Amino acid sequence: MRHNYRVYPIDYINELHQGGIRGRKKAMAFMSYWHDMELGEHNSIAFYAKIWNVSKSTAWTWIKEFSEEIDKFLSNWQLRNAQHYNYVQNSTERQPNESNAHEPRIYGHSRNSAERQPNQDYNIYDDDNIGMHADKNFADLFFIYRLNTKYGGRKEDAYREWLKVKDKVSYEELKRAIVLYLHDPSVSKHYNFANFLKNEVYLSYIPKRLRVKVQDEWITGTYKDDQEMFVSDDGKPYKLTPERLAELFSKGELEFVR
Repeated sequence: MRHNYRVYPIDYINELHQGGIRGRKKAMAFMSYWHDMELGEHNSIAFYAKIWNVSKSTAWTWIKEFSEEIDKFLSNWQLRNAQHYNYVQNSTERQPNESNAHEPRIYGHSRNSAERQPNQDYNIYDDDNIGMHADKNFADLFFIYRLNTKYGGRKEDAYREWLKVKDKVSYEELKRAIVLYLHDPSVSKHYNFANFLKNEVYLSYIPKRLRVKVQDEWITGTYKDDQEMFVSDDGKPYKLTPERLAELFSKGELEFVR
């Protein structure tokens, strides 16, 4: 007897259904993509284009949209989790110790060291913990990391490493890097989140900032290795294969900004 079930972003699926046959086709594509994500089945754009019977460019456009919708869905649950946790935490702070609920309370003094408030027991007022619980970007990234792998690691360790890199790489770049890394079929064993940040693994999965010499003029922009495309800061795209990138670098006509 089958007893395993899945939870999907139903609102998004219902919205797609309003688009007629093509919308329903896209909805089915989304559900198959979600199913692969949950099971950790890694497939290429070409694979999805074939099974969804669409072009590669359409498959890539859909996948980017699917990723954004999944982020919204998961962030909503992360927010609800945080709200529930905060309510319980605040309720705990307001409750007296049950064993002494009917005894007189002497404010400003404690009869013994064991009579501490719940916040003291769990070090809630520690500076690092305050920052960790208040940092929504970190909470989202840690949640996404834990969702995609069982090797999440200790949240406190990850937060310490996050503080070291948060000003070096953007939230959006890290989110993209996390998903690409954890679903990279060439990686057999993954780091936990703290070591992912500490060892700068994310650098291999974020767009590179380059300065390229084009017709005697130096242009700064971003290199998207998954598309083999260099896009200048003013939005102009240039095709740039890895071979051509290496050639320009050897000639001193290409520099890495970071």
